[in-house]
Amino acid sequence: MNTNKWKSLHALVVSAFALSAGAFAPSAGALSVTVAGTLTENSLGPNDFFADGVSRSFEIGALTLDLQGAPAAQATYTFLFQESGFNNQFIAQGGVLNDPGDLFGSLTRTYAASGAPSFSFTSALGAVTNAGNSLTKPNFGVLLGQNLNSLPAGPVRTALESRGLLRQYDALLFLNDAGASEDRDFDDMVLGVNLLAVPEPGTYAMMAAGLLVLIGVGRRRMR
Repeated sequence: MNTNKWKSLHALVVSAFALSAGAFAPSAGALSVTVAGTLTENSLGPNDFFADGVSRSFEIGALTLDLQGAPAAQATYTFLFQESGFNNQFIAQGGVLNDPGDLFGSLTRTYAASGAPSFSFTSALGAVTNAGNSLTKPNFGVLLGQNLNSLPAGPVRTALESRGLLRQYDALLFLNDAGASEDRDFDDMVLGVNLLAVPEPGTYAMMAAGLLVLIGVGRRRMR
């Protein structure tokens, strides 16, 4: 094979891989996420996750997904932090993150409809579903669009940074398991949520057509 034919084959392979990756990879798309209702609650005292001594106001309600035309969305839940004396759990469509054994672990689930994604927190003191999240304990607080690169220096930042978890999240979930006389610290189990749109079915047809064109071009160049 001469040099020019080799270069043509290499360019064809690179183009095919790029086209496949672009078609099959989920994308941020036009997804949006909100919190249903207008309830808020303040943490009492410093929140150990942020380690800055500031009391925060969390939105309390169902995390709600709007697909905005996408056929489905992938939600990845990452267990970032815990400070609890209970063996709490996060459960989503049969997948479980255990506190503390799965710290820094993650699970991904697909949701094919807009609305409140199905997930829940459980503890020895009860359970709270996403759709049923309210001011009644246990509950969880939500912060939207949080970039954890703003975390102050300290052990939490170091642990997340060393694992590549110091990033932007579409939402952060803060379980308040109602322990310690309802301490309202919202740091018993902290999860980051990232959302990605699943490609439209037509995208796969376009990819197949593009690959056929590339194959045809490649055959002509190889002659």
